[in-house]
Amino acid sequence: ESNDEYLYKNFKGEDNKGGSIFVDSRNELDDNNIIIHGHNMKDKSMFGTLSNLLKSEYLNDNKYIYIYLENKILQYEIFSVYVTNGEDFPYKSEFKDDEEFNNYIDTSIGKSIHDLNYSEDGEKNIITLSTCTGTTKNARTIINAKLKDIKY
Repeated sequence: ESNDEYLYKNFKGEDNKGGSIFVDSRNELDDNNIIIHGHNMKDKSMFGTLSNLLKSEYLNDNKYIYIYLENKILQYEIFSVYVTNGEDFPYKSEFKDDEEFNNYIDTSIGKSIHDLNYSEDGEKNIITLSTCTGTTKNARTIINAKLKDIKY
């Protein structure tokens, strides 16, 4: 019901300092942008390695994100990596039309610290990964990625 629910609970709902990786409470599963949150853990668990994507050499070797579901694997290609400080922009999940969606993509690419490609295929199926940077209270590392392939 809120994004606070799994900040300090595991996937079973039990208290846990590490929390869970979870889909934003405002998301519906058919939204164009599924927003996924996780803690930036010092032991590199959860989203503890996302900040590595800020380095070009790491990103070059790790440009795909895989989400394993019960009966399929979703492969996403990263198209934007940046740090933001408390703005709501990255957390937009639904778009009223193609123009609004394309503006979101263009703005995300413009914010990226790397020059990456977005593979336009007419589909609106992206994810946004978000984790704290550990530097200031509201700073977040944001990773945007586009669905590239589904393996059954």
